Amino acid sequence: MKLLILFAILFAQAALAGAPMEALTAFKKAAQNKDFDATWKHAAKFEGLPDDATDYFKGKVQRFIDLTSNNWDFEILEEKVEGDSAVVVINESKKAGRKAFDLDPVYLIKQGSEWKVFPDVSDWNIAEQVAADKVDSFKKLEAWFKARKAELKKDNGK
Repeated sequence: MKLLILFAILFAQAALAGAPMEALTAFKKAAQNKDFDATWKHAAKFEGLPDDATDYFKGKVQRFIDLTSNNWDFEILEEKVEGDSAVVVINESKKAGRKAFDLDPVYLIKQGSEWKVFPDVSDWNIAEQVAADKVDSFKKLEAWFKARKAELKKDNGK
């Protein structure tokens, strides 16, 4: 019985491994297809926000879609999960059609059973207002990203 429980736990962990990266990949693919509804589906939603705030976040998602239409792309490098919060390290590998090396964070939050990308992808500060219980996790993820960014830049001679 203990072996069965251990197997179930390991299977569940394996199933969740890479889940934030997979959610970001789906978000990116929908944006590249210029499909706002599909991209918005992969974005975090926060109930109780004023309509102006929701419109602001929809504008951020549209800006992401517009970027992918203008010779901008990124590659997903790695992720760090802290409970129901995550950060994915991306390299903006193409800017204005030119090869680039620019590391940025993309923050995600688990809502229900799904990972969702923050509408303002590199900024988690909305969590202070709508998910205060996640703020400490996001602070840890931000610190981890900054340290990791320095390591990756050093590894790439930047």
